[in-house]
Amino acid sequence: MSTLAILGFGVALAGMGVFMYKSPRAIEVISREPFSRWPWWREVAQLAVIGAVPEGAGLVLSGMARLLHADVIGVFAFIAANLVVLGLWLARPKWARPYWIR
Repeated sequence: MSTLAILGFGVALAGMGVFMYKSPRAIEVISREPFSRWPWWREVAQLAVIGAVPEGAGLVLSGMARLLHADVIGVFAFIAANLVVLGLWLARPKWARPYWIR
């Protein structure tokens, strides 16, 4: 995958995460999904919103490290971002819940 694609996808993922976390219209967007009728869809949507910003930041850091020809640091940044997402998913702290859940 090219470096610019990694950076672009990271910025898009982080932007989507911020929109879904802060926007009052997020519940409307989530309810328009075809899978929104499934009983566990709200939980999956909450986990996706919690993990989008750290994962996007990890992809941006990984892409920037690849621009600097530091591929090993890029891999470690990506792994660290995935561990942060896993920790948020397992802990589910109150401060990480989206506003439309509170």
